[in-house]
Amino acid sequence: MRDKLQAVSAVLGFIFCILSTISASAAPIAYTYDQTSSSVPGFIVTGTIVVDDALPVKFTSNFLDPGPYNFGNILSLDLTLNGSHRGLGNFTPAVFPLGLPTAFPQWTIGGPPFFIHYLSEFDSLTVSDGMITYGSDGVTGCFHTCQADGVWVREPEPLTLSIFGVGALALAAMRRRRKTWPERC
Repeated sequence: MRDKLQAVSAVLGFIFCILSTISASAAPIAYTYDQTSSSVPGFIVTGTIVVDDALPVKFTSNFLDPGPYNFGNILSLDLTLNGSHRGLGNFTPAVFPLGLPTAFPQWTIGGPPFFIHYLSEFDSLTVSDGMITYGSDGVTGCFHTCQADGVWVREPEPLTLSIFGVGALALAAMRRRRKTWPERC
C-alpha cells in the first residue's frame, strides 16, 4: 500500500511540475525591461509593458487619426528614462503648438514583435526589442541622444508560480513520508 501511495505521489508531483511550465491562456503577460548597458554613464531606463496576449502588438498610429485609439493587446505601458515618464497617456492626438509648423506628438506603436516611436517638440523615444533610444533637448540630463541596451524579460504568471509551488510541496511531502514511515517486515 505504501509503495502505491509513494508512486501516486511521485506521479502527481511530476504532473504539477510539468503543468507549472505551461503558461495560462487569456491571462495578462507582463514584460520588464532589464537594462544591460548604456551609451552614456548614468542613463537609466526602466520599463514594463503588460499585454493581453503574447507579443507582437497591434499596429497603432496617430498619423492623420484624431482618435480615440485602440492599443490592441497593450493593457499598460510604463517607461521611465532618467526620471522622465512615458505611458499610454502620452500617446494622444497630434496638435499644432503655437508657432510650430508640425503637429506633436507623433507616434507609432506596432510589431514585429515590439516597436514604439514617439516624437514630441522636446524629445524623441524609440523602443525596439532590446534597444531604447532617447533624444532630448537636455531637460532630463540626456542631451541629444542616449541609448540603452537590454532585454524585455517575461515575468512569471501567478498561476504558473502557484502550480509550481504545489508541485514542490507534493515532492517535499513525498520525500518526508519516505523518511518518516517505519519499514514493516
